[in-house]
Amino acid sequence: LLGMLMLFMNEIAQYEARNKMSANTLATCIAPSIGRSEDNSPLSMMKDLQPLILSVTIMIENAHLLPQPKPMDISKHTHTKYKRNMQRTDVRPDEDGLRI
Repeated sequence: LLGMLMLFMNEIAQYEARNKMSANTLATCIAPSIGRSEDNSPLSMMKDLQPLILSVTIMIENAHLLPQPKPMDISKHTHTKYKRNMQRTDVRPDEDGLRI
């Protein structure tokens, strides 16, 4: 599922000019939820945060290289129907050609 999450974050980052969310900004938002320090002290968490943000940024930028769940696993374990091309069918282009 990590690969799928990173692929989703990568798609969001593709629209950085419009949404102001670069891969690094997205990584800053989600990194604390993905990785935790073994020592839960605030000082330890702050020390470990920058390398974690960098790691998540790299994963977002290279999401296509990460393992993805099999389509049947997604459909079997969620209420989502996986589309082979990962395109949602309920979005439409706006006047700029961006999907909304």
